[in-house]
Amino acid sequence: MPLPAPFQSAWRSVRSWGQRLGGGRGRDSADIDPIEGLRYDRRERIPRRDERPRLVPAEDQHAAQFNAGMQVQYSRFDEALRDSWTNALSMRLSEFVEARLSARKYPVTMLPWRIEVDNPKHPDQARAAALMTKLVERIPRYRALRHYLGEAPWQGKYGAQLRDGAVTIDGRERMTVVAHEPVDGDTIVYKFDGTPGILIRSAWQPPDGRDSRWVETPNKTWIQPTDRALALFLGDPTWRDRFIIHEFVGSSSDFMFEGDKLAGVHGVGLRSRLYWGFRLREKLRKALYDALYRVGTNGMNYGWYPSGNTDYRDEVVYALKCLGVDNVSAFPYVKGEDKPDIGHIEPSPVGYDVLFQWIGILEEHMTQAILGQTLSSGAESTGMGSEVADLHRSTQEHILRLDAGLLDETTTRDLLGPLTRWNEWEYRGKVYRGSCPFGMRYVSVIDKAQAQERSQIIFGAYDRGLKLDSEEVYNDLGLTPPKEGANLWVKPDAQAGAPGPAPPGGPPRPPGVPGAPRPGLPGQPPDFKGRSQVAPRGAISRPQGGPLRTRPVPLPTVTTRKGPPHAAPIRP
Repeated sequence: MPLPAPFQSAWRSVRSWGQRLGGGRGRDSADIDPIEGLRYDRRERIPRRDERPRLVPAEDQHAAQFNAGMQVQYSRFDEALRDSWTNALSMRLSEFVEARLSARKYPVTMLPWRIEVDNPKHPDQARAAALMTKLVERIPRYRALRHYLGEAPWQGKYGAQLRDGAVTIDGRERMTVVAHEPVDGDTIVYKFDGTPGILIRSAWQPPDGRDSRWVETPNKTWIQPTDRALALFLGDPTWRDRFIIHEFVGSSSDFMFEGDKLAGVHGVGLRSRLYWGFRLREKLRKALYDALYRVGTNGMNYGWYPSGNTDYRDEVVYALKCLGVDNVSAFPYVKGEDKPDIGHIEPSPVGYDVLFQWIGILEEHMTQAILGQTLSSGAESTGMGSEVADLHRSTQEHILRLDAGLLDETTTRDLLGPLTRWNEWEYRGKVYRGSCPFGMRYVSVIDKAQAQERSQIIFGAYDRGLKLDSEEVYNDLGLTPPKEGANLWVKPDAQAGAPGPAPPGGPPRPPGVPGAPRPGLPGQPPDFKGRSQVAPRGAISRPQGGPLRTRPVPLPTVTTRKGPPHAAPIRP
């Protein structure tokens, strides 16, 4: 409840001193601001940004509110869940969906990554980025964590539960994630104010506060009912730091008829988009299976038996099965009529072709919706050269960037955020506990896979005399600039990016491409301009119209006092 007006100025003064001192009663606790009525974090003594009121809440953008009494968004928010939970589950078990989702998830899972800071040239921030990298690398089965979080594009959201623990890094004890397990996206619910919750069974009870394994005992008021089951809502920052909740692209719904799809603002997956097309595909497959089962590929044999004579019918069916397998039938006839002969129903290949074509059309559209392309495994006759394949490849790359970017944002917020609050950070001679004065971001290196193509562009721009930033070149090629004191692998008579000054005591470096041979090398005939015509020893040469050939480079020899000459190793 907000304070009366006479006491608000005094409280503002006290709160401002608390912000300067950075003090607090608890390391992972939160309270209510008595002036604004907003929840704020005691560690920072400021209101939490994600709890500021919205101008027009999403639940007020519909004519009707579902679960208004519980203040919880309705769980059946996508087309699959609205129609049938059973169909939604069986849809994910399809080998068709599994193959295409795997082709979408694996590239994102295996992307290289790095930690970026606000100023990478500052030594303290560079050390913090290196420490954060080690904390993430110490997470067991980290690739598996990224892999199952990739289910969010299908369900709309997916989660993980984290368990923190102490590890030793560079001789000091640090806190990181020591175990994790997936949380199904359909068990994640939201309150009207956006607070996420996890569905739990009714018999679950909060742990005893005397158990030292728990950082903080959950309050029983955090457990509230929903339209499906009870849910533990993660309004406390301590418990929220133990969960990763990855959301896909959100979607709003119709004002008049789709108030039950309010939860779609937190993410709507491909399951909802493809549900009705997938249902039509399953019906066509069932019709095709029934046709093959009943008529078969070779047609159906049938015979006749006297009406009411079941023994005769069984004998006719047995005789027909001796001719085929299951595609047989027997029909009764009235005594006194002419006895028909054994008949045969020919299959209709046109009907099978129509079913196959419809199934192929639906599968092609769903594949393109999931992967963004359909020419991944083989080339099709398009009549337009490679432009269509390039367009599909470009769309697939955009989908990869979208999935990787969304997952990077979630990793920055729900993984790097807790790791920052669990550890200490040094910056400009001060030690910060539970916070960091600069930002750190998790970034997937997508362009490293196209490093070869990008290197050609970079060297082409260099040959044309364009000025290039060495830091940007390193980032484009997916490389890390060399650190001070590191063993360097440098091409002889060349530097990365520009010819640069001549080495001490050596001849002047000629202009042109880095690493070009110096004119007038001993033993090499110069041309009429005094430049060498023969590549230096060990250089790669290509004869006219022939393959690449290299000349062997002899190792330099050094002589020691106690032994014969031996080859000195070359350091990269």
